[in-house]
Amino acid sequence: MQTLLAIGLFQTLLSIFLIFDLGSFKINKSPMMLMLILLAIHFSIKSYILLILKDEYMFQYYATCFTFAYGPLILDFLKMLYNKKRLSKLHFIPLFIGFTIYLYIGVMSIIYKEIIYLDYYFQYISWVMVPSILGYFGYIFLWLVQLKKYPNAFVKWMIPLSAILILIVTTAFFKIIPIPYLRTFTYITFLLIAIQYLRYELSLKESVSLWKKNQKIESSPEIIIKEEQTIEGSKKYERSSLSKDQAETIVKRITQYVERNRLYLNHELSLSDLAEQSKTPKHHLSEALNIHLEKNFYQFINEYRIQEAIRLIEEDPSRKLLHLAFECGFNTKATFNTYFKKTTGNTPSQFKSNHKENSLNV
Repeated sequence: MQTLLAIGLFQTLLSIFLIFDLGSFKINKSPMMLMLILLAIHFSIKSYILLILKDEYMFQYYATCFTFAYGPLILDFLKMLYNKKRLSKLHFIPLFIGFTIYLYIGVMSIIYKEIIYLDYYFQYISWVMVPSILGYFGYIFLWLVQLKKYPNAFVKWMIPLSAILILIVTTAFFKIIPIPYLRTFTYITFLLIAIQYLRYELSLKESVSLWKKNQKIESSPEIIIKEEQTIEGSKKYERSSLSKDQAETIVKRITQYVERNRLYLNHELSLSDLAEQSKTPKHHLSEALNIHLEKNFYQFINEYRIQEAIRLIEEDPSRKLLHLAFECGFNTKATFNTYFKKTTGNTPSQFKSNHKENSLNV
């Protein structure tokens, strides 16, 4: 156990350092960073009790209350990835209540040197932790399995890791395996979650770096080409085989499909890909967009990307624009800047600066 605690503490602290090194973070906007910090504190307390105080009994029965936070924080992060409504602060009430009781029990145990406080604490805290872990990670497991579409490897990993936590807690409830072994398995699982999140952040940084190297700093010719394609497309489809009603129906269906699956975040998405995924003939899809929306495919998709960029800037103005552009699905910085200014009337930097000023004035 000493080795596992040392590895866990080292890994969480290293993860925090590396992720902070990637750029500025706001804790309230980065639930997984807050989880890493709590996990580091968790391992620190357990290490202190076991290695410094050398109190095996206290180590076993003085359960930290931070477990109440892990489920809500991970779920909140997943909600952010899927652009869903984030969790309210009410989900963290058990953490604050548990932390208050945790401190009280610790002080009383030290003052009176009585283990009865730890016995009562462990007995009742376990009954509360079990439904908390089962509830949050059970929901995460069922929700992700139902979605079937995962934006990154971290989300994919949360399915088996959630299942493992559910199995561990269920096993603990029926007392099938001794508690020390269950605690070891739980620590390993949370450590794996931390490692997967670090991999997610590092892979994002690597992708952005490659993207930055490959992009052209000067104005991207694809903008001009695609604008010309729209004009040519409008003339081309003047004698379209699709009626206005048919074009409208296709556009409505495609719009719902793109929004539901957030396809615009895919850098490699093409007209052919969208046509194949939506089971729509490619020429009909192109015609419908030109006739009904007077836009070509790239204008249609990039407008969604700009809306996503605006949402992310408003949510956290401290985010780096280059990372943000990549996350929103753009292949070049020039394309991002051009479409952003065309849509909002400001460059991304100007929009970000204005939003910061407005936030300070509120």
